Amino acid sequence: MGQTFSALTGLYFITCSLLVLPVTALGHSKLLFSEPQDGAVLSAPPGKVTLHFNKPIEARFNRAELWQEGEWATLPSTATPERLVIRLDEVKPMSEYRIRWSVMSRDGHRQQGTLRFLVR
Repeated sequence: MGQTFSALTGLYFITCSLLVLPVTALGHSKLLFSEPQDGAVLSAPPGKVTLHFNKPIEARFNRAELWQEGEWATLPSTATPERLVIRLDEVKPMSEYRIRWSVMSRDGHRQQGTLRFLVR
């Protein structure tokens, strides 16, 4: 009886774990790479920054800011299912760009990060 109970309990926990696995596999969107890359040294200022994610992000819930003249300035951005495009075409040329970004995954979790690159 004790061995049967232990076997059933073990089977129950394995089954529950397998049921939860597909939910966790959906997971959060994670940044795969950016254009330009973090830490890049460019010869000219880019007109935009593109962040590429492994899973869809919400189009309406994103934010991008540039550290400029001692404060964070909001940048215009557009989200497609797996990309955030941050426009820099109206930013005066700088030698160092520090951008912080935030997106919401389709599963409702917020992801954020920073990106820094230089222009020489």
